[in-house]
Amino acid sequence: MSKPADLPNDIEALKALLAASEDRNLRKQDRIDQLEKLGADFKRALFGRQGSL
Repeated sequence: MSKPADLPNDIEALKALLAASEDRNLRKQDRIDQLEKLGADFKRALFGRQGSL
């Protein structure tokens, strides 16, 4: 994270930084969701479906 002294004073520039940060966070969350699904798929492939008793 940037230090307050490193941030611009211009509101439009701050809005652009915030929008870029939100975009990065959304991409990261999408990647996390993909990896969690992939992990679940691998687990099912290795151990089969659970709870079918």
